[in-house]
Amino acid sequence: MQIIIDGYNVLLRGRRAGAIGAPELERMREELTRKAAGYAASRDIRITLVFDGQNGMGVQAAPPPGKVKVVFSRPPENADAVIKKMVQGHEQPRNIVVVTSDQPLARFVQSCGCQLLSSEAWRQKMEHGRDEDLAEKHGRLNDLNIEEWLRIFGEKK
Repeated sequence: MQIIIDGYNVLLRGRRAGAIGAPELERMREELTRKAAGYAASRDIRITLVFDGQNGMGVQAAPPPGKVKVVFSRPPENADAVIKKMVQGHEQPRNIVVVTSDQPLARFVQSCGCQLLSSEAWRQKMEHGRDEDLAEKHGRLNDLNIEEWLRIFGEKK
């Protein structure tokens, strides 16, 4: 199985991006990379962290250990475009889990047959070490699906 993580979506979801300085953002990226490497180490998975590489950001001192790859987009392309290309170019997208809470990207990867895990669920997984949601079968409702259905059809009272 391959996990593709929309890096800044996971790190900055629910936070004001402008309030975080470059050194803190770099520390957060490194911490996410370490946690992903620890998660992948004892599992039969590969993890790719994809970040926007804008404004001189995206220089990593050393490659991450093990089964984790870090990719920075090259302007004018953003991380979402890189993730879309990765998904479209994969032989078996149903074997990919994409971690994002970006609605347009989530819809796109699901339309390609990928599994989806929200950024919030991934953060909880890293905090609590739970795996059951990654074993979720393709097509089952998740929080992004439910949110979208409620937006389209409204909530009955």
